[in-house]
Amino acid sequence: MAELTKYGSIREFIEGEKVNSSIEWADVEVLASFDNATGLNLSIERLTFVRDAYNKIKQYIDDGNIFEGLEYTWEAFNESNSTKFDFWLDLTDNLIEFPIRGAYETKAVLQDGNQQLNDRLSAFTFGYLEDIGEITSVDYVDVEYSVQKKFEPLEIATTIVIIYIMGTAIAERIKDLGNNNATSSGINASSPTGSLGAAIFAVLAFLLEVAYAAAVALSLFELVRNVLGYFIQPRRTHKAIKLKTLLEKASAHLGYGFETDIADLDFITYLPSNNNTDSIDGKGFINIPGTIKKGIPNAQDFGYTAQEAFDIAQFYFNGIYQVVDGVIQFRSENSDYWVRESTLILPSIKDESVGYNTNELFANYLIAFLTDITDDYTIDNFKGTNFEVITDIKTPVNPDAKFIKGLNEVRIPLALGSRKESLSALEEILKTMASIADEAINVFGGNSNLVNAVKSRLGTLKVSNNNHQVPKLLWLEDGKIPFNHRDKLSARVSWEKYHSYKSFVENNGIGQKLVYTDKEIPFGYEDFLEVSKNSYFTDQQGRTGQYVSLKALIGQQKAIASYWIREKYTDNLKERFIEPE
Repeated sequence: MAELTKYGSIREFIEGEKVNSSIEWADVEVLASFDNATGLNLSIERLTFVRDAYNKIKQYIDDGNIFEGLEYTWEAFNESNSTKFDFWLDLTDNLIEFPIRGAYETKAVLQDGNQQLNDRLSAFTFGYLEDIGEITSVDYVDVEYSVQKKFEPLEIATTIVIIYIMGTAIAERIKDLGNNNATSSGINASSPTGSLGAAIFAVLAFLLEVAYAAAVALSLFELVRNVLGYFIQPRRTHKAIKLKTLLEKASAHLGYGFETDIADLDFITYLPSNNNTDSIDGKGFINIPGTIKKGIPNAQDFGYTAQEAFDIAQFYFNGIYQVVDGVIQFRSENSDYWVRESTLILPSIKDESVGYNTNELFANYLIAFLTDITDDYTIDNFKGTNFEVITDIKTPVNPDAKFIKGLNEVRIPLALGSRKESLSALEEILKTMASIADEAINVFGGNSNLVNAVKSRLGTLKVSNNNHQVPKLLWLEDGKIPFNHRDKLSARVSWEKYHSYKSFVENNGIGQKLVYTDKEIPFGYEDFLEVSKNSYFTDQQGRTGQYVSLKALIGQQKAIASYWIREKYTDNLKERFIEPE
């Protein structure tokens, strides 16, 4: 810090017009906090405005605008630099008027601050964005799926009986053909006119067989097609939407751009719950499938509000989102974007006390998706839904006196999708029946491929019921669920790629930190500018640290700061990983 340039003064503007300084400007406390979920929050807790500033605020309220923030600009400057911070005067947060002396006391919040951002994200839904045309059908993606009941004993028994009847009928048909040939041969041998009679009989029998074979082939085709229609529901298509699209649309609605370095967001898709019912025709077949027609979350789904969509991403990716120069930056906590080298140097101060972040170590770190009682395969195909990291002492001195405790739960309020990898027992039997029918029909001159109706469902999303209550996250590549999708989207992947940054063991104990609370440090205007852009710093020993909170007193060139410095203080820890099947 340069001594000659650290002192700052303040100019104030309301709606772009310079006003007399608020009473507290010289002692104004700027509160900055750096949340691990939402980055920087900056606010000026209380300001008292008089004279021309009082008149502008009063007029704004008299015009009926009390529920809208009033533009307030705070220009900090010194002999070499100046910068502006745009705030809103929040007239709904404990505004106090002193009419006798002509003064208003109120709070200011940063326009691009995350407290304001979260309030705005909570205020609208994706149903609203769809209603006003900011989300349209071109934003949706197709998800092919197949309904496969978990237990099908009646269907299996019925199909076996049908196959038996089909086989018997085909055998009888072959027997009849043999009888006709034998009859023709008998006529031929019985008299001198036998040859002519046999020829006439053979021609008539052939014509009848052709007609009968065609009828049999048609009947057989209809029979098997109907059986497949009853017992195998058709492959269907839901409409869904990429999680990244939800975040982009929410950001754009608020007037922000959206940027991220998380490549997985290009593949992760949000599938809403499905409450639509099938339309059944008079023959008992599905003529209008009850599929999802709009890919946006339903009103009962977690993710329906814009804030909830950001919460989903924050949970899974251990994410931080923050407005930077009009763009919402969404990154994982371990992204180089946040930990990039800062030009800020922690001043040399006498540390009379230092703590350890032992409260951030949990005996059990659990990342978990939901299961869905209406979709058996979220339970049957459970692997990937939960992942636990158990931390314990490697070599305990007093085994009965361990103080690693607690459970840290990262609950992702959606289910994972299941891919149809193989045919069920019923489908294997139906494939056999379809294969028999195809061969018989094609022998009779048909062109049947009923087997494909069974096999075509492989590789699609598999659900046990057409209606599911819990929305799902899916990994899609070119619209398909790859065979190794659980290696790309799961609770274990979430830990390994994004949450292990908090580990006290991995990456040389990267989660271990020394903690400093309420330290008074020299802090001038230029320091404030640096912290407002990047809360990371380097201390006098070259270690990386981050401010957690600051109470900056710009007029007094000091701040009360709480911060941490990354420092490993134990090697005596081990981790055990549990991924239930």
